[in-house]
Amino acid sequence: SFAACTMLLQRVARAQIRRAQRSAALSTTAPTLPPSCVWRPCPHDDRSPNAPVVVVFGFTSSTQKQLAKYAKVYHALGLDAITWACPPREVLRPERSRETAARLLDALHEDTLMNRNIVLNGLSAGAYSVGNTLLELDARGGRDAFY
Repeated sequence: SFAACTMLLQRVARAQIRRAQRSAALSTTAPTLPPSCVWRPCPHDDRSPNAPVVVVFGFTSSTQKQLAKYAKVYHALGLDAITWACPPREVLRPERSRETAARLLDALHEDTLMNRNIVLNGLSAGAYSVGNTLLELDARGGRDAFY
């Protein structure tokens, strides 16, 4: 009936408002990431603001929709995530991957993430991108470059 549909729509609207308020209260400021990366803050109330940030390096030609499922695993642990969808050109041309890695390291050095530990998770060819990120970090002076 019309009344039941109206009541259902009102419930959905209230739930969306509560969800938006809760996520706005929990989310940290998104870092400035390269175009192939997406910031995925943990949506749960019980997360720690000092918990590590997980960077999920996707397999070749992965999509952000596919990588969102991996981020949800880390969200269940109360961790924020950054997903990197690895385009084929970054696997075939190491300098492209190093450029993206440099921009990612710059983002991880921003005030919003500065004092948080980082966990790198490479999926298939994403492990190649993890290696390039570590090479870029080593070129900058290693871990001490951030302190």
